[in-house]
Amino acid sequence: MDKPRIPADAGDQAAAKQSRDLPSRQGRVDEPWTPADVGNWAAAEHLNNPLSNRGGKDEAIGVVGAPAHAGDSRAVRRLAGLLAKRGRKDEAIDLLRARADAGDRRATRRLAGLLIRQLREDEAIDVLRAPADAGDRRAARQLAELLVRRGRNDEAIDLLRAPADAGDRAAARRLAELLANRGRADEAITVSGIAANAGNGPAARQLPNLLTQQGRVDKLRLRADAGDGSAARRLAELSIRQGRKDEAIDALRASADAGDWRAAEQLADLLAQQGRWMNCVSGLMLVMGLRPGD
Repeated sequence: MDKPRIPADAGDQAAAKQSRDLPSRQGRVDEPWTPADVGNWAAAEHLNNPLSNRGGKDEAIGVVGAPAHAGDSRAVRRLAGLLAKRGRKDEAIDLLRARADAGDRRATRRLAGLLIRQLREDEAIDVLRAPADAGDRRAARQLAELLVRRGRNDEAIDLLRAPADAGDRAAARRLAELLANRGRADEAITVSGIAANAGNGPAARQLPNLLTQQGRVDKLRLRADAGDGSAARRLAELSIRQGRKDEAIDALRASADAGDWRAAEQLADLLAQQGRWMNCVSGLMLVMGLRPGD
């Protein structure tokens, strides 16, 4: 079956798609690909994959080069990756730097990653600084990790505050970790608490751990009483370590009754240890949606 090359050349998108699809379906990746030749990124990407998979990375570089040099940002990033794999890292860096300078945030982050792998961390920091300061949350997190690696923890903390305050869940969680690691427990708990109360699931799991580490039993109990299952489980663990198993059972019961399976398992273990088998079985049945006698 002949491929509809003329309509594809003329801009017919359906024909261009058929022109892209047929060779890879029929294993004919060596045939000339007109859409790719004229800078069509979708065609170039479709051809690039089978070429790369069969080891033809130099050919793939040539295919992706057309749309890349035509200014397609996706093609530029793909071409940079191919160049780096071929050991042509300086070319890849130059290519990405041009896109980064033009404001391409993804290219900026890719450039920073490549510079880091080249052990050019100071350059990577400089590359990430502007987009991070301009509100690029991913760049801010990437820069913060790089600063931590360089031992510049306080700078990383200052950098993460803005995205954390703006609702970036990953930034809030990492900020709390860094604060705790620096011995700034009150700040860590505040950051994690604000994020947890705003519906940040990872922070809600992180906060009870921080409270436990700092021995903040009263705050842990308040969260447990408010229905925080993670807090209830941490509170129970503290009570068990202190030999207060009855308090641990009380801490777990509300969460278990509310359907927290982990709390129910922990509660069942405690009840079984005390020989309270009927309570143990009844509790598990309730969590499973069953009633005694079912």
